[in-house]
Amino acid sequence: MRDGVPLVAHSYLQPSGNWLPISENFPWDKLDVHFPSEPMTEAKRAALENLRASLPPEEARKSKYAALDAAGVRGSTYLFAFILPKHGRLGYEQPLHRADAGYLFDKTFDAVYQSFSDDWGKTWSDPVIATKAEIFEIGKSSIDQCFRARPIKIDGKRIAADFTPCSSKPPGAGAPTPQHKPEGATGKP
Repeated sequence: MRDGVPLVAHSYLQPSGNWLPISENFPWDKLDVHFPSEPMTEAKRAALENLRASLPPEEARKSKYAALDAAGVRGSTYLFAFILPKHGRLGYEQPLHRADAGYLFDKTFDAVYQSFSDDWGKTWSDPVIATKAEIFEIGKSSIDQCFRARPIKIDGKRIAADFTPCSSKPPGAGAPTPQHKPEGATGKP
């Protein structure tokens, strides 16, 4: 949960009470980042096969990865991103990290691949690499994010709560601060 909104990878709870179907017209090619050096699990392989038809032309893919490389990004949380409705629009973020090695859930998030939709997911702005995030906390790992669920009981015995609530930011505090814009990106939400 973030700001009282349930977070689910690549989806959000629509005002109708239904979850955004992630397979219907979701712009995977535009919004999702995957680095070939990351471990390929069977689930990732199956997801890639399903998405292959929607991949952008080779030149657009090269431009996106050139921008990530110029920003020093070495990896992403592949197929792990959240959509958060806030202030009448949707924000999309996929965490990025500069670390080459290490356990995925221990790597610090250094930036996010960020995009916005003003029409509830029908279209999305050109993504930017941003160091100010609306959803994720930059400088913390996946496990240390404020919205992560944590145990309060072990073997039926209550333990001390070990979490810090998410800080609420004033409107506009998380506006994108691009480190490097992908070709064609305006940086405007």
